[in-house]
Amino acid sequence: MRKHWTPYLLTILIAIALGIMPTIIIRNQFSQYGNLDLPWLSLPMWGFLMVWTLLLIVLGWSMARVWQEKSKERKKAAVFYAVQLFMNVFWMVLFFQWHIYLLSFFWLLALTFTAANMVEKFRIVSEAAANIQIPYIAWLVYALYFNFGVYLLNGAPVSL
Repeated sequence: MRKHWTPYLLTILIAIALGIMPTIIIRNQFSQYGNLDLPWLSLPMWGFLMVWTLLLIVLGWSMARVWQEKSKERKKAAVFYAVQLFMNVFWMVLFFQWHIYLLSFFWLLALTFTAANMVEKFRIVSEAAANIQIPYIAWLVYALYFNFGVYLLNGAPVSL
């Protein structure tokens, strides 16, 4: 039984570690979040962190589900998973550390398309793993709204 849960635990821990790593690096920048003009429907910082943690758990669980299937397509799905996860990590740096809001918006747009492709690759391997990604895609769409709103309300940064 322990062996059955090992891939789930491992992929969840990797997803959480990669998702939390940039927050440790850029934690001093989070204080500036309160100084931004935010679009309507913006969450407080603790709300973002809570939702993001739950989504990382879901991402890790679904990757483990895909990886346990004996499909030839699982490696392609894993590549899309890894690419979108690293794109997500870099978005945090673009947005929170460097405050390049317009570039981070376009980066996030590319991430959303990459994540949608990941979901399609997951669907080939496991319908359940794909379906559980629907909240993640919805979150990325919300993040696009949020990111563009911050850009419109705050403009370009004065300096990096």
